[in-house]
Amino acid sequence: MLDEILSSLKIKAKCVSVKSHRHYKLFDIQLSPGQSIKRIESHVREIGLALRSLTIPIITTIPESGIVRLQVAMQESEVLPFDELYDRSIPEKPEGLLQFLLGEQANGEAVWLDIASCPHMLVAGSSGSGKSVFLHTLIANAKKRNDVMLYLVDPKHGVEFGQYGNDCNSIVYDYAGTIKMLQLLVGEVEDRFNLFRKLGIKNISESSFVVPKVVVIIDEIADLMMQDDDGILETLLVKISQKSRAVGIHMILATQRPSVDILTGIIKANFPARVACRVSSAVDSKVIIDQSGAEHLLNKGDAILNCNNFNNIRFQIAYSD
Repeated sequence: MLDEILSSLKIKAKCVSVKSHRHYKLFDIQLSPGQSIKRIESHVREIGLALRSLTIPIITTIPESGIVRLQVAMQESEVLPFDELYDRSIPEKPEGLLQFLLGEQANGEAVWLDIASCPHMLVAGSSGSGKSVFLHTLIANAKKRNDVMLYLVDPKHGVEFGQYGNDCNSIVYDYAGTIKMLQLLVGEVEDRFNLFRKLGIKNISESSFVVPKVVVIIDEIADLMMQDDDGILETLLVKISQKSRAVGIHMILATQRPSVDILTGIIKANFPARVACRVSSAVDSKVIIDQSGAEHLLNKGDAILNCNNFNNIRFQIAYSD
């Protein structure tokens, strides 16, 4: 079927493989010599229409195989239970200092991410996209371990994280509380560096149990940044992010509005790992993952991950209740 669609659009290519998993369908396309990928990109709407895709297909390239892959959503996304996936994926868990299970790729592979190797993360997604589900999944991962301290910021006054009051080391609900928490973390970073110097340790990977890992999750960072008239919040975020990886402190910032005035250049530079759920426009997608595509995702946990080990891979976020 896809070969006929490509031929009708005068695209010199053929489909060499079709795989289905959950609500995804993956079409692997081999281009004829001299045929440009841009030719497919320029007709992706027409291809999606002909395939009856729920959203515009997302195009990825697999250079080592000489393949262009179309990721097509053929139906609404399904709930992927976190505990079920975790138990099933434990045998495949890779080595790493702080491995978290995020969900499952479109090809069925579990997505394990070493938070320690991608020390700080930006998460974006509009209402109903699965952004909040992703944050709860991170918390569920932390609670599976006994070596992680959780620091949570919930500007929704407890609506999102209030249930974790007894399961985290600190939770705050406003700008003033966030500033105080981050100032304490700045001191913690310095204290850990002093301890490491005494012990002759350069970073936590040399002795992973000398101090507990710290995961800081800040929801709705846009609301807090709008109150940051003096730039104190941004300064603290950057100060911590620049030094804290070596001592086992990792931050995740989440927002519904990934605009350039919220996610400034200096913040983006220090938060290299990115997760994009569905956003409202191609402009927002480019802010969070530096390319368009996130505007074409489904809601309910359909997401794109971009970090040093994953190059804009599409995955379904695992759901933790």
